[in-house]
Amino acid sequence: MPSKPTFDDARPDPRLDHVRGRAAELLADGEVAGHLLVETEYGANRIGGRLWWQRWATPHEFAIVLTDFGNDHAHSAWVQPEDFDVFDQWETDGFDEHGTRFTVRWLDEEASARVHTEVFGHHH
Repeated sequence: MPSKPTFDDARPDPRLDHVRGRAAELLADGEVAGHLLVETEYGANRIGGRLWWQRWATPHEFAIVLTDFGNDHAHSAWVQPEDFDVFDQWETDGFDEHGTRFTVRWLDEEASARVHTEVFGHHH
């Protein structure tokens, strides 16, 4: 039994295909007020065992949502599989940040790569 999960059998979750690695502009009154970036990772829950006899559930993909509104640092939130419908809700209802509702405008691959680097300091 492995003491750490193995991700050899991890598969991308198709529900994230339209947002994985994508950036969006967050608009207030039609003007860009911030940016959002969706990155993904894999995780596995421990389902039993102790120490070196741990057992792990099948790995799953989860999303890490980064937001930046031009202040000193980005904020992040993890989105687990049971909450992936939030990405579709943003399309219709917008993105809520502390009671302020922003329109989400998803960017294409080239613009997303630029936001990765210029806004969030990541290399995509």
